[in-house]
Order: sequence, then C-alpha cells, then structure tokens
Amino acid sequence: MNGLINADMVESAVKVFEAMREVNVRPDSFSYNTVIKGYCKVGKTRKALEMIREMEAGDDGRNVGPDKVSYMTVMQACYGEGDVDCCVSLYHEMNEKGLVVPPHAYSLVVCGLCRQGKVVEGLNVFEEMRRDSCRANKAVYTALIYGYEKTGNVDGTMRLFERMRQEGIKLDEVTYGAIVNGLCKGGRVEEALGYLEFCKENGVMARRVDEVEKLFYEKVDKGCPRILIAIMHLSMDGVKVKEACKLADGIVDKGREISGKVRTLIINALRKAGNADLAIRLMYSKIGIEHDWMHSLKKRVKFQTLIDS
Repeated sequence: MNGLINADMVESAVKVFEAMREVNVRPDSFSYNTVIKGYCKVGKTRKALEMIREMEAGDDGRNVGPDKVSYMTVMQACYGEGDVDCCVSLYHEMNEKGLVVPPHAYSLVVCGLCRQGKVVEGLNVFEEMRRDSCRANKAVYTALIYGYEKTGNVDGTMRLFERMRQEGIKLDEVTYGAIVNGLCKGGRVEEALGYLEFCKENGVMARRVDEVEKLFYEKVDKGCPRILIAIMHLSMDGVKVKEACKLADGIVDKGREISGKVRTLIINALRKAGNADLAIRLMYSKIGIEHDWMHSLKKRVKFQTLIDS
C-alpha cells in the first residue's frame, strides 16, 4: 500500500486496504496511517479524519487506536487547507488521550491561532509547549510576534523578541521585518530605524534587498508602505518634522511621486501635532509632485523645502 500511495495511486491502495478486511486480515495502525497519508496527499482530508474515527471505534470491538502519526498527518493537512479549528481540535484530542505532542504539532497550532488573530490562545499553547520541555523554533516565535504586531502590542512583541535572543535563536529578515513594523505602528520609530540600520550593517536582508526594495516602492505607489507609518508618527511628534520630511524625501529621491493618500496622511499628522501652518503650506503646494527643470533634467520638489521656505 505504501508503494501505491507514493506512486499517487491512492484509490488502488484503498482497494487493497478494503480487500484486507474482506479476508479477515485486521489492518494495524501502520496500514491505517498509510491510507490516511494517501487521503491527505490527494486533498481528501475529511476521509482521513473518518479513518481516525474508525481507528477509535474498531470494526470488531478491538480498538486499534490512532497514534501521534495519525494525528500529525491530518493536522498538517488541515493546516495546509487553512482549517485551523480542526487542527486545534485534534491537538486537544492528543492531549486528552495522553499522547506525546511533537514540537511540530505545537508549531502548527500556535501559527494557526496567530493566523486567525487569536494571539492569547496561541501564547497559551506556546507556554504549554515550554512546560512540556519542547523548544520553540523561529517559526513559532515569529508567528507570535506577527500576532502581537497586528494587535499593536509592542511590549509583547519586544518581550518575545528578547526571549528569542536569549535562547540563541538566529533571527532573519522575516523576524526583523515584524519587529520594525510593530515598532513603527507603536510610534517607536527611532528604535525601528535602529533595527533597520542593524540589518543593513549585518547584511540580514542582503539576499532580498532587490526584492524588498521593489515591493516597497510598489506599496509606495499604492500609498501604504510601512515606512509611511513611521512618517506619520514622526510628523505627529511635532518636534521631528525634519526627520519626517527626510523619510518622505527618501521616496522622492527614487523619482517616485507621493500619492494623494500619503500627502493627506502627512497633512493630517501635522495638523494634529499643532503644525497647522505647515499642514496648510503642504496642502496648497506641489511638494513631492511638481517637477523643477534644471539643465534639462527632471527633479521632483522635496519635502525639505517645506521647512526651508
């Protein structure tokens, strides 16, 4: 059966499985798990789940009993299909039956819950994981960090970040990206910029610089890049308008036009910070939009002129 499953001949494997029962050959857990693997491989997760229930019941009263392989195979399939609720339910079943929950099962549940925005529940499972002496990997920490970042819990984000560093887990561009974004949303822009500088100096994002830059400017065109959150918070500070203009000019220097949505965001931030005069001046100017013509070269007007004028 395993050979048939590996050859993507799932239906044939199921027929062999049924034939075994017809001649009173009792399938063992390995046979069941092979069929479960086959069903999950072709996207028939519900069928795989039915096999687990059949293992629990036993055709002749003798309970084969699903093991951790049975559960893990179906959990992984459920997670891949986005059925987090089923994944969590199977995790609880494993606990109730006293089965050893492998680290990967914890990872699926934590990441799934965070994907649904259930960060507190994800954190509870994370703590259960640690109590069971399972070491959390980078994916689990990053999922929780992203979850906290989405809810605006910067302190929670940074606590997890520190735990990662203390446990010696190597941080990558994904983790640092979540940290920077969370700090920006929380108004802690100077810290965010500090981490960005650290990434540049240590080549954390070296392999993805071109990709990140391209994506960044695609978002600039749509008026919703992460860096604009930093611009907003800097502008609202009231004391750091120069820094805000410097960040906006970073976009202008790339020859990009600042969209109306972004201009409105900065104008509103200036107004709320008590800089009404600068907000009005920006509103009626062509900064970031209009071109200066110098020696036949096109040059966009920078935000710095807002302060210098």
